[in-house]
Amino acid sequence: MALRKTKKSSGATVCCRQGCKKCSLWGKSFRAWLRYDSSNGTHGTYPKYGDRPLQALAPDQKIKHHKIEGRGSLRNIHSSDWSKSFEKYLRHVNCPFRIQDQQEVIDWLLGLAVRLEYGDNAEKYKGLLPDNTKNADSVEALINLDENNPDLKAGVMALANFLQIQHLNGYLIRLSCIKFGCYNLTDNGLGHAFVQEIGSLRALNLSLCKQITDSSLGRIAQYLKGLEVLELGGCSNITNTGLLLIAWGLQRLKSLNLRSCRHLSDVGIGHLAGMTRSAAEGCLGLEQLTLQDCQKLTDLSLKHISRGLTGLRLLNLSFCGGISDAGLLHLSHMGSLRSLNLRSCDNISDTGIMHLAMGSLRLSGLDVSFCDKVGDQSLAYIAQGLDGLKSLSLCSCHISDDGINRMVRQMHGLRTLNIGQCVRITDKGLELIAEHLSQLTGIDLYGCTRITKRGLERITQLPCLKVLNLGLWQMTDSEKVSLLFSLKPWNSTREIF
Repeated sequence: MALRKTKKSSGATVCCRQGCKKCSLWGKSFRAWLRYDSSNGTHGTYPKYGDRPLQALAPDQKIKHHKIEGRGSLRNIHSSDWSKSFEKYLRHVNCPFRIQDQQEVIDWLLGLAVRLEYGDNAEKYKGLLPDNTKNADSVEALINLDENNPDLKAGVMALANFLQIQHLNGYLIRLSCIKFGCYNLTDNGLGHAFVQEIGSLRALNLSLCKQITDSSLGRIAQYLKGLEVLELGGCSNITNTGLLLIAWGLQRLKSLNLRSCRHLSDVGIGHLAGMTRSAAEGCLGLEQLTLQDCQKLTDLSLKHISRGLTGLRLLNLSFCGGISDAGLLHLSHMGSLRSLNLRSCDNISDTGIMHLAMGSLRLSGLDVSFCDKVGDQSLAYIAQGLDGLKSLSLCSCHISDDGINRMVRQMHGLRTLNIGQCVRITDKGLELIAEHLSQLTGIDLYGCTRITKRGLERITQLPCLKVLNLGLWQMTDSEKVSLLFSLKPWNSTREIF
């Protein structure tokens, strides 16, 4: 099939033929996938998994890599054992998510379906270069689409309605968000995708694309200057140079996820914050920054952040073992910061919490779970200087009823309290919580082994409580049901687990 370029597609390669079978297939697939039978509450005649239909799994081409003896039971969608067959299928195709992670499983399986249906002849086109695409056959079915095909248009419209996206006149050239679920994506592949400026693109998700390097970040910085959200979690080959390229090119960036990018150091964070000579202005418009599990970062990174990224609203430093109490002193005067995650930061103690409380922070969310040096004194500091918190997580911290007593009297606006695995908490602490924290909607008591039914009975009387986690607490199913109905006032949205 010969290819041509159209003016309307701004250089995008599309099919030359009207009525292309692949375009029709994808348009009809969109509509079939979204078809909803409101009379019985199911998507067509296929089983429903969470809120997403499973029609994409039914045809042979979607399950052909499953072992033969398992295909029959997977196709038998009305069987009472279908869910077990589906779980076996997930294991067989090495799905990285649990069956409980419904949306992630469906997204991953749809990506698998695309790869199985269109990837079998990939070797044939491995050496294809941009220079000879004019005489090449169409193989990239998701790229080589006839945008004038009526089935494609109808499918895109149906998808837009389903996702509640505003209708666009140009279906291919006004792309605003891309999520790559391809764990084998390389710099070479991404290089073919971005060969010209795409000013409309606002969000790019490359999470777990572990082969991506600084080279791709250079191309992104060059061609995607309007980007506002960049997800790089798990891209373990990215270095400080990549952050320098981001600082140069992505001046509009508002959210950046660098989870588990373990080559990054204080130098890279300095680039982002515009604190190094080579970084120009940096990404000073950042509002959300995730640095979870970036093991090389130290307190110097927090100094860079506090000086350069003054508009930051969310900062995730969980599992960053290199930061200490001294680093929190730098953060204590960031007036825009609303959410701070210090989960499993082993060197954070009561002194660090004091720094936060004595500053000018206006936090609404704080997580210091598994910081075993945080104790009752921290709760006193929190009550004194961070009393505007809506969410507080203290799981596995060294706190007791005494600390709860010092905190709750000043924290009347608290909505969520997580104190799971705080083994020194007793019924007395729960009674204090029930007496003073009347706005609580959720509480985590997982592994609190010293509480009894008496304390739980007090907690269940909280008027706004919707979520109660009692994991590892010895209770029969009938007792959980009884406890659920004792919640005052009871309603169907409440949950005990």
